[in-house]
Amino acid sequence: MLAKMFGAFFVVMSIAFFTHKSEWKSIFREVFESRGVSFLLGFIVFVMGMLLVAFHNVWDAGFNSTLVTVFAWITLIKGISFFLLPQATLKKWVSYFLGKGFTPWIIGVFILGMYLMMVGYGVV
Repeated sequence: MLAKMFGAFFVVMSIAFFTHKSEWKSIFREVFESRGVSFLLGFIVFVMGMLLVAFHNVWDAGFNSTLVTVFAWITLIKGISFFLLPQATLKKWVSYFLGKGFTPWIIGVFILGMYLMMVGYGVV
């Protein structure tokens, strides 16, 4: 089920990012310029990460299951990073992401999303 959810989320978001690049870049800048909004986003991501890890922390059930577990942990670590990393470091990551890293990231997320959906729906 989580492969279906992660996959669909990755595919939809990567298409949205690709088709509306400038709007999404503006949104990301606004979020990370506001410490309050950034904190709220971090809190939501942290809680989601904790829930995902609590419900799916499976490391020995094959590659696909482990891949979903890795994404659950990445979500948790990302949420924690909002609280523990200095604001300057977060801004540096965001500036890279919004610059040279944006298009390759979108393409990678789309491919990964398609793979996870195929796994989730039993195509692979």
